[in-house]
Amino acid sequence: MSYAGDADLDVFRLTEDDNIADLSTNIYETVHNNIDKKGAILFKGLSGVISNNQEFGKMVEKLGEKFSYTAGFATREEFGDAPGVMSASDDPPEVTMEPHLEMSYSKTMPSRIMFYCHQAPQPWEGGQTPICDMRKVHQELQKHSILQPLLDEGLRYYRTLPSRKTSQGALYSWEKTFFTEDKASVESTLAGLGYDMEWTDDGSLRYSYLMTSVRTHPLSGEMVWSNQSSVCHGSYYLDLPITLYQEEEFAPSHTAHKDGRAFTSQELALIRREQWEHCRAIAWEEGDLLVLDNYAVAHGRVGFSPSSNRRLVVAMTK
Repeated sequence: MSYAGDADLDVFRLTEDDNIADLSTNIYETVHNNIDKKGAILFKGLSGVISNNQEFGKMVEKLGEKFSYTAGFATREEFGDAPGVMSASDDPPEVTMEPHLEMSYSKTMPSRIMFYCHQAPQPWEGGQTPICDMRKVHQELQKHSILQPLLDEGLRYYRTLPSRKTSQGALYSWEKTFFTEDKASVESTLAGLGYDMEWTDDGSLRYSYLMTSVRTHPLSGEMVWSNQSSVCHGSYYLDLPITLYQEEEFAPSHTAHKDGRAFTSQELALIRREQWEHCRAIAWEEGDLLVLDNYAVAHGRVGFSPSSNRRLVVAMTK
């Protein structure tokens, strides 16, 4: 995987601003005027103004209305002292994550996702962030007849979430996913989304629903590969460095064809190959801010050393 260049994103270095208000205004104007060109903007040298999560949160407030991560698939929670700001991911650091559009498994998605680097990994530690233009991925995948049912009909997502009070709920749990310990609140949220759900005998939450695999970009009208058929497939969880899950079907998330048929290894390999072939890597430096058009440009993560001090936070806007 090569590193991102001028063809993949625009890079700006804002060095004259010395307060969060001026910086936020300049970032807002730069994003508004440029994000539609490539879908990715990297701002550098911001650590002198943004030194903590609260300041990052204040900057994000100027860029748009907060997008709630309720029912999100990743293991992340908001920081109590910085609403809307979350750790990039709580999954084990060694794990490499496939490129994906944030919350493309949902009916509504954030329009922007922003990553801020408080502390960068050393070059030899890994931890780069791949970005991937999913418009190009769609153009390639539609050439393969084997994927036509997925392209035309969409897919089914499954979730199986134990309680955080059990040993299996240490990483993924329904309480963490829905930001509550109230089952009635969870049921109300899922009913509002139109999802089929049940509580299992061991107290786990299980639900499923159908979703499209392709969306039209709201501004350009381009077709976008917008789903997590491979990313959320249960096979991901069986390879985690901690052994919590034994079966793909009952992993925290799983995917299948619309009619419930399993994806074949050939289908998954083809999707993953095309996504990775269109990835370009971002090597982090302290004070970097990456802003992505989440309707078009995906992000992932290269695994990194558990001893690394890499520290990234994320926020999303409507």
